[in-house]
Amino acid sequence: MITGVPRSGSTILANVLALSPTIGYVEEPFNSQTGMIGTDDHFFPYIYKGSKFQKRYDAILDDILAGRAHYKENQLQPPTSNPLRVIYRHLFTNRYEIRYQLDAHDPRVKQFVLKDPTASLSSQHFINHPNLSIIYTLRHPCGVVASHQRLGWVGTPIQDFLNDPKLYKLMSSAVQAVKGKQLSEIDGIAWYWRAVNELILHVASSHPDTPIVEHEAFSQDPEGITKQLYQRFDIPFTHAVETKLKAMTSTDNPTDPTNNDIHVLKRNSRENIHRWKKYISKADEAHIMKICGQTYSKLQKLPNTLQ
Repeated sequence: MITGVPRSGSTILANVLALSPTIGYVEEPFNSQTGMIGTDDHFFPYIYKGSKFQKRYDAILDDILAGRAHYKENQLQPPTSNPLRVIYRHLFTNRYEIRYQLDAHDPRVKQFVLKDPTASLSSQHFINHPNLSIIYTLRHPCGVVASHQRLGWVGTPIQDFLNDPKLYKLMSSAVQAVKGKQLSEIDGIAWYWRAVNELILHVASSHPDTPIVEHEAFSQDPEGITKQLYQRFDIPFTHAVETKLKAMTSTDNPTDPTNNDIHVLKRNSRENIHRWKKYISKADEAHIMKICGQTYSKLQKLPNTLQ
């Protein structure tokens, strides 16, 4: 399972792992709006041992890994009266379901990669699953802020996190002090980044075998980082995989996302590293790093973080 703060590189990383025909791809299975049947209506579920949703989510995960799960109807799809679209949705639900079912029935597939940033809070529970490994993604706080602003994702759930008594206790006193405060757009995203990554720091520090992939390190050396992950998870790094990887990350690809799309996989990965500097002022950068810098530095220094 690849997880981390949304907009920190989980999509590209999951698709890179899924370049191998031995890997099946599962798109955000715990997303309340687009995920598997049985997921709760809370966008960032916090699952822990003994929680009321633990058994349900454990069962969903077991079904996913066994190839018997099914996606719910995508709540983000607009209503349609087009008869062909109605039939398509009735038969196949959505494209995530089609890809998952094809992979689940493909005899070449030996493992699944689950890409789901909405599972970041619950990773401290899922990391103990006997048949699941966690990969965390880490991205520069300013890159995450700029990406959220580009997409208009500015209504962050930081106050929801702090209203959960168990989550509240896990946060530092600095994050706890944010509870109930009116936050600016940038502050909301920055504190959100810090809250999620504080939990990741807590989990990763006690699980040194759990890799952390820094988005900037991957962007600078996609082949090197990919080879490390393929070796760790026994995925064959073939010439075909190498060719596809180079095509996805080539310097010939555009740096900016086409049509401001959410996910654009073919990008100039090296130029994309500092793209946020065009949109974040020096003053805002200093402010964001005052909030997030210490946590970011600690994560970068963990032995788990791939170089």
